[in-house]
Amino acid sequence: MAHETVNFKLVLPARKRVVNMRMDRIDDTTINGKSAVLFRAQVDMLFINWFTQKLVFAYTPENRQLLEYRGVSNLQDDKGEAYPVNIRYYQGTPPASVPALPAATACPAPVTG
Repeated sequence: MAHETVNFKLVLPARKRVVNMRMDRIDDTTINGKSAVLFRAQVDMLFINWFTQKLVFAYTPENRQLLEYRGVSNLQDDKGEAYPVNIRYYQGTPPASVPALPAATACPAPVTG
């Protein structure tokens, strides 16, 4: 929150690697009617930054509650490429523009024998 670069290590279990990262405060905004602070995280190597996607996080300044994440997911397509995502976290009832989840369906009874 103090506009200082924060360095940290990110563990990538699927790739069995640890990556040096850095995070910077980039903007103030409003998300879902709440004040938010945007941070950008990226690999802490200048050359690699040109080829990798940045991660953007939005937190409330009061209690540092995560409101949004933009970046790559841990889900991959048929070619092994990670899907890009934009995830918003809602507290309480989501806005009307957010589609409702499908109704839960009963799971079939397990087959025994």
